[in-house]
Amino acid sequence: MSLRNGMNRPYKIVYLVLLCIFFTGALIRVLSGTSILHSALIYSSGEKDSPPGVKTPEAVVKSFYIFIDTGEYERAWEISLEPVWGSDRIGVTYRDEVDEDSGAFSGWIEKDEFISRLIQNLGERGKGITLNNIETHETGKLYMDEKRRIKNQYDRIDFDEAYSVRACGQLLGACSIFKWEKDLVVLDIGGTYKVMLYGTKPKNSFFYQSWFQNISRIGDLKR
Repeated sequence: MSLRNGMNRPYKIVYLVLLCIFFTGALIRVLSGTSILHSALIYSSGEKDSPPGVKTPEAVVKSFYIFIDTGEYERAWEISLEPVWGSDRIGVTYRDEVDEDSGAFSGWIEKDEFISRLIQNLGERGKGITLNNIETHETGKLYMDEKRRIKNQYDRIDFDEAYSVRACGQLLGACSIFKWEKDLVVLDIGGTYKVMLYGTKPKNSFFYQSWFQNISRIGDLKR
């Protein structure tokens, strides 16, 4: 009996390794083109920050990502603006490309569409995504020509000021941990800060993936 158990153990180890590789590969494909690099084992405590509120540009961006992580999609929608390009978003699929040439700006995404799309892509309560160590900092106000472009592009949207905010953090896969970053625009609209999303995506991707850039694997995950 002990000999048979000893022979089965290596197969179990191989199975677990292959399962880990499968889930890591799936995450890489979903997040588009991240290379696998040799790296050390990294411990993740799993501790989560509370949303810091919406009183500053960097706070509203951090709160947005935390709401995505926790699956509080309605709260994420309330503090963001995502444009709709063209008159028909219902027929857009994973395979379709959406850019600013897909059609004229036709308003901002409705709450129900925003929420249902994220539930479909990420699951209820953010089950399909795990974000840790989210950091944000304001990198300055936008120049006048950049603010003018935003006003012209989005049907003369009225705002008091526009800020650039850099976000970064860690994205946990089944067996690996990745780092990411993103530069976003935050608008001050009558004293209320809103995170500007772009409403665009390349082919074979989801809209939410455009909220993460420069994704790279930094290590194997030890919880």
